[in-house]
Amino acid sequence: MPLLFCGGSEKQIRFLVDGLSKRGYPVSVYVESSVKELAKDEQDFVQTHSNVSFVFGNSSVAATKDKNLIVKYAAKITSLLKMMMLLRKEIKKNKVQQVMVTNLTGLMLLFFFKFYHCEVIYNERNPGDAVTSFMWRRFLLKRCNQLVCNSKAASQIMSQRLKRPVPVINNGVKLQDFSPCQQNEGPYQILVPARISKIKNQKVIIEAIAELKDEFNFQVIFAGTVEDNQYYEELLKRCDQLDIKKYVKFIGFTSNIKHYYLNSQLLILASYEEGTPNVLLESYMYGVPVLASNIPMNADCILRKDLLFSTDDSKELASKIKQSMKRSSEETLNILKENRDFVVNNYGEDRMVSDYVKILFN
Repeated sequence: MPLLFCGGSEKQIRFLVDGLSKRGYPVSVYVESSVKELAKDEQDFVQTHSNVSFVFGNSSVAATKDKNLIVKYAAKITSLLKMMMLLRKEIKKNKVQQVMVTNLTGLMLLFFFKFYHCEVIYNERNPGDAVTSFMWRRFLLKRCNQLVCNSKAASQIMSQRLKRPVPVINNGVKLQDFSPCQQNEGPYQILVPARISKIKNQKVIIEAIAELKDEFNFQVIFAGTVEDNQYYEELLKRCDQLDIKKYVKFIGFTSNIKHYYLNSQLLILASYEEGTPNVLLESYMYGVPVLASNIPMNADCILRKDLLFSTDDSKELASKIKQSMKRSSEETLNILKENRDFVVNNYGEDRMVSDYVKILFN
């Protein structure tokens, strides 16, 4: 995995590592960043899971992001060779028999793993389109021992293109006490928990709230790592142009996202693309109403279709926000109860770990 803490995919892997560790299964985890770069949360996670074998690489590739092609590819090759050396040592030391990979880097090492007699499981954390769009990727995927994904949409795409069944293992969500959101004194708080990236489409939210700035007292919290600095600067500039800076707050990554869930009256997920929308499921647990972009992955998790909006239609989103703000307490509570039941029945964390145990340990 690239990092221990970054986005929804990393959180799911942490859930899995934690669950396997508690059940006493032997686990090795390769992390592409170096041990020197670990943040406090990452250090705590590693120390808490002392029975897990963590292997750390380096982030030299990330450091060459803005360099020329020769420098980039030299860094990638060097990093890949180092990764292979570390993985070879780990495989031999702990007699690894199965390897689960979640990205293209891991998929490219398919025959390396097979050389050391490891079964390879490819775990798709995205919609399944990009990874099956090229012949060489399909070639490698077909030669994996097992394939899994985390959404029905991804399963449909991959199964059709690869001509083999790709089962779904739903993401896991920590079960919480039911605590429906309450409108506190002060501004109506809207939470947008997603990394700052064009694919997460924060721009449409900024355009939508500009439509409402003269009608309501509200604050929008953008919580997520800045993945695309240029896009982040565009968002800040657009806030300035629309004169909404006082309504908007970018807080970056936070390990205390629970605080923001519990103090928000609405969550918005405007993505162009998702694997499984974890933040929707988490908001259901915390009792927060949601609005989401009308893409297949979100639609699978939204029980009431009037809570979906077109990805680039800021006026429609503004109208949906207004409807949510004016919805009665009784109707809101009914929606929240439906949402919670949906998560409890389909997305429990223990159920997810159990499903992976069946695959990994037969």
